Amino acid sequence: FKLDISSVLLKDVHFYFLNDRKQVDINTHIKKAQAKGGFDKKIITANLKSSLMVNSIQFQQSNYIDHHPLNLSGLIVVDIKKNSYHFENSNFNFDFIHFILNGDIDKIANGYSMKGNIQSHEDASIEKLISILPDSIQTKIANYKPKGNIYFNLAFDGAIDNHTHFDISGTYGLDNVDIANIQTNISLSDIDLKGNVSVQYPDYKSSLCLNITQFNAF
Repeated sequence: FKLDISSVLLKDVHFYFLNDRKQVDINTHIKKAQAKGGFDKKIITANLKSSLMVNSIQFQQSNYIDHHPLNLSGLIVVDIKKNSYHFENSNFNFDFIHFILNGDIDKIANGYSMKGNIQSHEDASIEKLISILPDSIQTKIANYKPKGNIYFNLAFDGAIDNHTHFDISGTYGLDNVDIANIQTNISLSDIDLKGNVSVQYPDYKSSLCLNITQFNAF
């Protein structure tokens, strides 16, 4: 049995996800969503286009996203029997960043495994990205005022379960960035930087590795 549907429309749907063990809290409001594709007993293949409001994304009691609109589009394949999700060229367009996700989410014994790639669709404003960080992080970098853009291409592999862990690696860059220290009045202008990054969670403090392969500044 297979059913091909030209269009499914959802309006005004609230979605809430809570994981007390890992202190993950996601609250969204789907204003409008449209999907089309093939549906059978085991697998749903759909091209999704959605407009929603992300009311909050919290992790370990820190609020990372608070009332930001999101436009979402791309191909998603859901295997109902295996409880797995495949994302292909899925565009996540926030008002502060636009990125493309390719990857898989699979059900495992005590959670979900996640593997894929996330790439910036276009350069993102550093100022806008900093503005969504929790106050505890913004306080630590309050003396620095950066302006400019950042881009990245990152691979991730890990799981959210009883022992949540992730390996993240890839490339990043800064484009026409100015950084000023407001206490010392020392600044760098027109920074163009490229490099590689790797980090492991939860040991991000000891595992973070940043390599700079190209650097220009005035």
